[in-house]
Amino acid sequence: MSVIYSGECAQFQLNTKSFTYLMQVRNDYLLHLYWGEKLDERDHSYMFWEQGRAAFSPRQENCEGFILDDIPLEYPCWG
Repeated sequence: MSVIYSGECAQFQLNTKSFTYLMQVRNDYLLHLYWGEKLDERDHSYMFWEQGRAAFSPRQENCEGFILDDIPLEYPCWG
């Protein structure tokens, strides 16, 4: 298994022979981006899709569309 870190886009890519597990740090949160068929080594930021929607959680400052209720956190927490 290989682990590739891209500091430019703050992504961690874990590869096996057949699969890729992809995570990214955004606004100090670790996000789950992808798990599935093996991917090449490049910026996969497009997999995180920011969109504005109604939510009960407050929006993060200077991060339009980044709502903790809607993003796929790698390590969800509460409290």
